[in-house]
Amino acid sequence: EHLTAKYGPAAVARFDAPDNPLDCAAGKVGISFNKQRRIIRTGDSHRLVEWCKATQPQTVDPLMETLFKAYFEDARDLSRREELVACAAACGLDGE
Repeated sequence: EHLTAKYGPAAVARFDAPDNPLDCAAGKVGISFNKQRRIIRTGDSHRLVEWCKATQPQTVDPLMETLFKAYFEDARDLSRREELVACAAACGLDGE
């Protein structure tokens, strides 16, 4: 609904096509987009990454990969604090 309202039905139809450019590009780097994911607010995710950069910069890349997989492939709701804590903990960061 959100994408249709924002971009129109033609854009949504292109996005849903099996040969759409975004899925093709993602497939080349091993990403499989989950079409069931919702559009969410990501401010807390960005704050988590910035905190990680400031406190444990060696963990930024694993955290980013974990967040991307959680959202784009697993369709997890990263606007929920417990999801962010789980992603941070999975990378060895203090979940508290």
